[in-house]
Amino acid sequence: MGNFGNKRKPISEQVYADSEVWQCSTCAVWSRDEFIYIENPACPMCRGDMERVTKSIRIE
Repeated sequence: MGNFGNKRKPISEQVYADSEVWQCSTCAVWSRDEFIYIENPACPMCRGDMERVTKSIRIE
């Protein structure tokens, strides 16, 4: 069968960049820094503490 509508780029063409994110210290939830508007956010899933880390995320 063909992959109709599959417009993903091959892995060699995907672009990654380091970005500041808030990551939960308890579970795997994270959010980019530009979407957090409070100084000390709590995890929206488990209410655990979140810490600011650098993560390599795909931007294209």
